Amino acid sequence: MSEIATRLGGSKGTLYSYFRSKEDLFGEVVTQRADAYMNDILSQSMDGADVADTLRTLGEKILCVMFSSEFVTINRNVLAEAGTSDIGRVFYERGPLKVLKRLAAILESWMREGKLREADPVVVAKQLIALLEAEVRLPILLGVLDVDTDVEVAPIVGRALDVFVRAYVLPA
Repeated sequence: MSEIATRLGGSKGTLYSYFRSKEDLFGEVVTQRADAYMNDILSQSMDGADVADTLRTLGEKILCVMFSSEFVTINRNVLAEAGTSDIGRVFYERGPLKVLKRLAAILESWMREGKLREADPVVVAKQLIALLEAEVRLPILLGVLDVDTDVEVAPIVGRALDVFVRAYVLPA
């Protein structure tokens, strides 16, 4: 807190009047960034007629956010703190869970319309997200891949959707 106060040009007392601890301050930063990222992702319209094209656009947006340098740094910090505070739960609820619920609702509506095979929409949404991040999430978090130079989003999304479409999209 001393270092933060010094960098901001204020006092520790002022910081503590807003945040009880450095964990609370960290939680607020993470929450604000999660909200901003998820609002960006959730602004994507998913009402398009073509399931694959709509999912491709959404998938690219999800991965662009997920693999931005700032988001990777936040993820690393959240993972490091998750075992000692509730920051992991807060981050999950404010970010990834929102996207998961929105995606599940859209998938469920497509299932009702006969565009997708019937299944548990939450599970299907989790599977889609897992397919999207399967190739690179762990290597990025561990620093094996550099998000700025080693990741091309479009081909990753294409391969993930190839699998997803074969599993769930019904012929028109």
